[in-house]
Amino acid sequence: MGIPNKRRAEFAQERIEQAYAAAEAGDGWVKLGRLWGVTNSCALQWSQTRLPAEVWKKIGQNGQKSKGPGERRRHYEHSKPKLEKFVYASGQTNQFCARLRYIGRELSRCNADTNGKTYCPTCAHELAVQHSGSNYRNHALIGVVSR
Repeated sequence: MGIPNKRRAEFAQERIEQAYAAAEAGDGWVKLGRLWGVTNSCALQWSQTRLPAEVWKKIGQNGQKSKGPGERRRHYEHSKPKLEKFVYASGQTNQFCARLRYIGRELSRCNADTNGKTYCPTCAHELAVQHSGSNYRNHALIGVVSR
């Protein structure tokens, strides 16, 4: 349990040093957010909980000074960073069909080749056209006429 806490402390210490360096160098939240790979608001919130108020206010003032006249918030990025597509540790995608079904009281898997998709073409078609309603009939109400 000591290793994750040590890694977390090292991570926080590295970011704190980068924030102090940004305050001294005249960088704003835009550059700091790009350095950390997060949005501007995320960088500000993270810094507000871990840095003295003078430091994060100085970074904000640096960002305001770097803007030219008439520029409002054009340089600020409010979108989330782009996520990379998930790849398994082995580097492979799905190879076999993941459809499970009961056949004779036993659960069995299709295991057909899928060419990187979740289901094989046959199972994908069956899932798309399967019956979605219920065959249950309320036998207590059969023959009862509503008034």
